[in-house]
Amino acid sequence: MADNTTQATTEDNTQAQEAQTQVQGGARMFTQEEVNRLVGDARTKERKKYEGFEDYKAKAEATADYDDIKAERDRLTAEVEKRDLLDKVSTSTGVPKNLIHGETEEQMMASAQALNTYIESLKPSYPQDKGGAKSAKPLTKEEILKIEDTEARMAAIAQHIELF
Repeated sequence: MADNTTQATTEDNTQAQEAQTQVQGGARMFTQEEVNRLVGDARTKERKKYEGFEDYKAKAEATADYDDIKAERDRLTAEVEKRDLLDKVSTSTGVPKNLIHGETEEQMMASAQALNTYIESLKPSYPQDKGGAKSAKPLTKEEILKIEDTEARMAAIAQHIELF
């Protein structure tokens, strides 16, 4: 754009120098109308160079808006993909989504598995024998009556009521 302005100014200066040379040489003098016409022609040429500039400016602004919209779309797409990965990992591991960290599926799975391992380590360990095993030998009536503790004897009688 600066080159076009410089070129137009140079043409105007050249025309003015030619007019002045003719005046100094005594050959010909320009009338005010001729000078106005020459300057008007130069201005018309210059204006033609910049025709459609507003259209180019509007297109450039639209392109900038398009780039912003595209960047926002890409950001939202990445966010949705991450949410989908979180759903998938949460469903497969049973770990709540808000406790899972990471950007990739592998990182999220590792985070969920580490959390599951930690939770398992916090659970209390229970004895293997829960009592009341079926393989235990039933008591006889005489053995029940030999129990000295009254409460224990009553519990044994309740369990073996058919003997009494």
